[in-house]
Amino acid sequence: MTPEEVSLAVAAHRARLLAAFRNEGSERWEEARASYGVGAQVTRDAELRGCLEAVTGWGRAMASQLEGGAGLMGQLEGLVRETMKEVAPATGAKAGLSAIFANATASAGWWKQQWHGVSATQAARCRSCGARQETALVFDCPYCGSFLYAAPGEGRT
Repeated sequence: MTPEEVSLAVAAHRARLLAAFRNEGSERWEEARASYGVGAQVTRDAELRGCLEAVTGWGRAMASQLEGGAGLMGQLEGLVRETMKEVAPATGAKAGLSAIFANATASAGWWKQQWHGVSATQAARCRSCGARQETALVFDCPYCGSFLYAAPGEGRT
């Protein structure tokens, strides 16, 4: 094998692991993990790290036997770290404003369904003549002059 072929093989293994880890294919994570000789760990992240370390170890063993394998060794150096950084969820300071706004608007569709298109702004109606309140914070009816929240015929108290 050439260093390029080993590099392609490592990339293929990495892609296979990530697809199984993210449930993006037909292969289940447990099957993929077991094929790399990694047993069940406390977290799936730890299992992925173990699988990536197995791939990196194989790549290093191959690179040490190849002429010009030093460049491949350099590529393998950050494989585990960079892959784990890629799959880490964006939370806290890493999430940035996009995650904050995504969280804030996550249930906006639910609220819209609850209101069925009704405006959230409600105007008071006069209990005497039925006219709507026209000006915010003005609670006298613009047509009959009675207090909007008074009972019919009660007038202002």
